[in-house]
Amino acid sequence: TTAMLNHTAGAMEKDETNHFIRCTVCHEILSSAAHTYGAWTLTTPATCVAQGIESRTCSVCSYTETRTVGTGTHEFSEAWESDAENHWHTCQNCDEKADIAAHEFSEWKNVRTYDNYIKQGRICSVCKYKEFRTVPQINPQYDLTGDSIVNTDDVIFLLYHSYFPAFYKIEDTSIFDFDKDNKITDKDAVSLLFFIFFPDIYETK
Repeated sequence: TTAMLNHTAGAMEKDETNHFIRCTVCHEILSSAAHTYGAWTLTTPATCVAQGIESRTCSVCSYTETRTVGTGTHEFSEAWESDAENHWHTCQNCDEKADIAAHEFSEWKNVRTYDNYIKQGRICSVCKYKEFRTVPQINPQYDLTGDSIVNTDDVIFLLYHSYFPAFYKIEDTSIFDFDKDNKITDKDAVSLLFFIFFPDIYETK
């Protein structure tokens, strides 16, 4: 006859799926059950360069299961950000920038006209960044370059005319003879320059 042995229960064991108790003598599994998990808990937040980790623990055997969360990649905003030179997209989770590019401005347009100046503006066609400038606006007859404003380009034109009148022609030179010496010289170009920047001090009459 063979004697019947009573099992001797060992400590609780566990694997990825179950927890169980086996006999310490014959190693037969005496009881087994699936893990009883609690809620997932975030243990390591995801970043822009690495996935995060969540974990949950069995309330019976304390076995802990983990899983990765997040993409581990940048999440760039669809909205454009910009400064005076460039526009870009910024990651919503860090300061990383993408799609950095220079503005693509429209032509300058007059926004408002003052006594001696014109406020002009232009807008980037990509990010809608607006840029403004103020340019001198003097009597139209001083517009030698035909760009509808009077600025240093006209001063340069007048200076070139004083040296190369055959190449830089002016129909009515009398209005530029500021010193009334019946000829156009570099002194007249300087007078126009001063009037552009200091119209209240230097008069062209």
